[in-house]
Amino acid sequence: MPDSAAFKGGPTASQRITAQIAELNDWRGKMLADLRTLILAAALKDPKGLFNAGLDAKTTRVIDLSEGDKLHASALKDLIRSAVAHNLSARAKK
Repeated sequence: MPDSAAFKGGPTASQRITAQIAELNDWRGKMLADLRTLILAAALKDPKGLFNAGLDAKTTRVIDLSEGDKLHASALKDLIRSAVAHNLSARAKK
């Protein structure tokens, strides 16, 4: 089911994330925008808006990034693909 805010006329989770990133006028905004581009390039397509955890995800993992850090694009894409595959296989076992 798509983000419930979209049904109420409010911004979707994706729109809220875009806005939060845009508000960061320092290195963090650029880093997060680059990271989000990599995630979207590596993750599953979601034309029906099924991914709706948005900013309220209950289970998260962290990669600390600091100013000046370089994103290792291929490693991040591999990590994301691995996470997607793991989640799909876990869901299929249910």
